[in-house]
Amino acid sequence: MTDKPQERPQTKHVDRVEVGETFVDHLESASVADGCAKITFSATRWPSTQEGPSAMGERVTVSRLVMPLKTAIELSNSLIKLMSRLEQSGLVKGETRTGTKTSGG
Repeated sequence: MTDKPQERPQTKHVDRVEVGETFVDHLESASVADGCAKITFSATRWPSTQEGPSAMGERVTVSRLVMPLKTAIELSNSLIKLMSRLEQSGLVKGETRTGTKTSGG
């Protein structure tokens, strides 16, 4: 037996256009268990029968994303890059993203 880690076979991405998109407007929770990150997303639903300030909406779970920690790190890095591009384009400000002012700002 060799002590070298076994290399994984190469893969290619197949974009399945029939896979639907899921709209979310709230991150309910994020946790780590058994070497995987789990993120639960929800969307606000408003009843059509109630109107005005007394209307009570509900945040309904619409998706649970579970991934290995390596993939969670890739997701985090991609989101950091995306937020940086949004800041550079002026669509968001650093304090909006982090809750604190960015350096030099």
